[in-house]
Amino acid sequence: MISSILYVDDEASLLEVGKLFLERSGQFPVDVITSAPAALELLKTGNYDAIVSDYQMPEMDGIAFLKKVRSSGNTIPFILFTGRGREEIAIQALNQGADFYLQKGGEPVSQFTELEHQIRHAVQQRRAEASIRDHEQREADIINFLPDATFAIDTDGVVIAWNHAIEEMTGVSAAEILGKGDYEYAIPFYGKRQPILIDLIFESDEVISQKYEHIIHEKNTLIADTTHPFPKGKTITLMGMASPLYNRQGKVIGVIESIRDITERKLGDDAIRESEQRYRNVVEDQIELISRFRPDGTHVFVNEAYCRYFGLNRDEIIGKRFLPDIPPEDRERVRQFFASLTPDHPIDSIEHRIIMKDGTVRWQQWSDRAIFDPSGSVTEYQSVGLDITEKKATEAALAESEARFREQYQNNPLAIFTWQHRNGDFVLADYNKAAETLTSGRSHDYLGRSASDLYAHRPELLSEIRKCFSDRTVISMDLVSEHFLPGRLIHTTASFAPPDLIMVHMEDISEHVQAEAALRESEAKYRGIFAAESDGIAVVDQKTGTIIDYNDALSVMHGYQKDELLGLPITTLSAESDATSTAITEETPYIRDRFHKRKDGSVFPVDITVNAMPLQGRKVLIGAIRDLTEHRRSEEALRQANRSLALLTNVTRHDISNQLVALNGFLELLHEKVRNPALEDYFKWISQVSTRINSMIQFASAYETVRKTDPVWQDIRMLAETATRQVSLGNVTVKNEIPTGAEVFADPLIVKVFYNLVDNAIRYGGKISIIRFSLVDRDGHGIIVCEDDGVGISDENKEKIFDRGFGKNTGLGLFLSREILSLTGITIHETGEPGKGVRFEIKLPNGAYRFANTP
Repeated sequence: MISSILYVDDEASLLEVGKLFLERSGQFPVDVITSAPAALELLKTGNYDAIVSDYQMPEMDGIAFLKKVRSSGNTIPFILFTGRGREEIAIQALNQGADFYLQKGGEPVSQFTELEHQIRHAVQQRRAEASIRDHEQREADIINFLPDATFAIDTDGVVIAWNHAIEEMTGVSAAEILGKGDYEYAIPFYGKRQPILIDLIFESDEVISQKYEHIIHEKNTLIADTTHPFPKGKTITLMGMASPLYNRQGKVIGVIESIRDITERKLGDDAIRESEQRYRNVVEDQIELISRFRPDGTHVFVNEAYCRYFGLNRDEIIGKRFLPDIPPEDRERVRQFFASLTPDHPIDSIEHRIIMKDGTVRWQQWSDRAIFDPSGSVTEYQSVGLDITEKKATEAALAESEARFREQYQNNPLAIFTWQHRNGDFVLADYNKAAETLTSGRSHDYLGRSASDLYAHRPELLSEIRKCFSDRTVISMDLVSEHFLPGRLIHTTASFAPPDLIMVHMEDISEHVQAEAALRESEAKYRGIFAAESDGIAVVDQKTGTIIDYNDALSVMHGYQKDELLGLPITTLSAESDATSTAITEETPYIRDRFHKRKDGSVFPVDITVNAMPLQGRKVLIGAIRDLTEHRRSEEALRQANRSLALLTNVTRHDISNQLVALNGFLELLHEKVRNPALEDYFKWISQVSTRINSMIQFASAYETVRKTDPVWQDIRMLAETATRQVSLGNVTVKNEIPTGAEVFADPLIVKVFYNLVDNAIRYGGKISIIRFSLVDRDGHGIIVCEDDGVGISDENKEKIFDRGFGKNTGLGLFLSREILSLTGITIHETGEPGKGVRFEIKLPNGAYRFANTP
């Protein structure tokens, strides 16, 4: 059915006649118009299937009208119906795009019948052409929008189609390649011109297999794939499918090929094959125990590892009810485990023990899946197991280790705080007992608090903490505490502990810093004393024997300049170098009567006191050296004076003794001649005075011997024994409870002390029956005790008895005893209770008493 016809002619009568003739068949309606410009306007709004136009018209002829229509892009069928019969007009019309040219004139019926025929033919042809174009466009659109890269070539190998997908795959646009031949289409894939799958569709599989694999060649379809380096820089796998193109007569007019990148699929296929191989390895080759069994225990599958583990072969297990021996205490738990597997909860795991054939107990871990039928009943169980005996032992050891670590952490004497990294911050997660003690319980107040909260105003501190964590390092710093020990100076050491902890050791160093300041002050004082000391002081490296420090007095004493002695051997100053070397090695604390030499070679006597101590990582000897030159001169002068005085005293004492003898002789003769009772008291008093004078002479003689001999080690028990033998004891018993081997370092006259104690006890003890000697240790001091059961001494006389002249006899015994003891630092006191006897305690200083064979 034709929609409508537009008939254009400047002759109205012809328009009317033509309209009647053309509409007579009822095939199509006809619109008529008398001018071409008006027709052009009508075409803008009307919808026509064909135009019939006269040629010769006043405003615009038919050829110009045709040009206007065609220049607007309109392809409507155009028939030039004119009375002009010139051939050049017909040619011009056809050249400008007219579909037919029909000359007016002749019999009207035949003429309009022919016009109707040409109209119908032109419209049908145009519709057929449009249909073909639409079909071709649809085919082009279909090809263009195929998801696979697709192209087509004609029988000459010229590219006639190249869709969007292949443009994207190759980076070559359709405009660049359409119309090109000579294997141009191979270059984007292979980088060179060569036959590809589209060119091999009619070749044999043998030829195709030289370049492709996985070939499917059925009827008119060829499918194959290939892997090769892609010009874009990566290796890809492509699958191509090629088919011939036929025209309506069944003749091959070209070939079309679709190409799909199957690299990922191939990798997936490879992965699947690899996974399948791994699965086979899991089942047969690895150490997991794998089995499938029915609810009654009948095994339908076991792997080799399962067989090896239980020491059985497959024939002994498959098809049989094989139930491992589970200890009684685990059986109910295992039964409940399998009962808990349901269609909603088909998978779970369990750990339990089994008893092996040799009686050993092993731990196993099983992952079990229950397989159900459509009714929900269990048909089989699939189990994968591991022997975890060693793991259990390790876990137990780890738990023990963790408990031990926790105990060590909590009982560590150092205060430790544990900060955990959370979301870019650090939270106080734990602290030990020492930390709680150090902070007096404040640590608990900050548990769970973040570092950014506590130290928001201390960005430098937060930065150090983050650096410690990020660099996995150790940081140390001193700071004034704000929270844990407010106002106290603390030393902190922070270290990273994997995986996410910072361990912080905190120490209160307030007193330590004060002590350091005091030490620096003490060192300054020491330096001042060191410099001001009149004795020479040398600091000597014990290992090398060289002088590493000394005071000015030492260099002056030996005649050296201030810096000359530094680094010299100490033996440089000694006149007895061998003895000095030995003293350094043996660390002799006190060296008497040695001789040093000055720089000029002169020798002088010295006493040396040595103290060994560590100093700056090495052992040193600090020696104080005293020049005895002046002291020796003074001693010699004193000895000379003492010798003169002793000589005078001896002569005087001798002469007085002789005169006393003469006096006592004359007194006795006078007493014999004069027997007058009235004079007896005078004779008695004169005799007593003479006796006292004699005692004084004897005391002076005894006291003269004190300090003349050096102290020596003496057996304390033997001192008591000797003193006892020198006194007439009468009925008094002496008990000597001093242990054998006890010795005292004292003046040899100490035996007179023991004698005086025993003699005084017998003389003044009253009704005394026993005297006891003993030795006790009190605070490291030896105490010699002499006690009796006599009348004792009153409190007011306990110290007076040691005064010279006190007492009923000469009054010199205890005075002299205290003097003898004091020579070596020994003291004596009376500590008894009046009325119950005396008790003398002789206190021996440290180092003044020992036991035999004890240095």
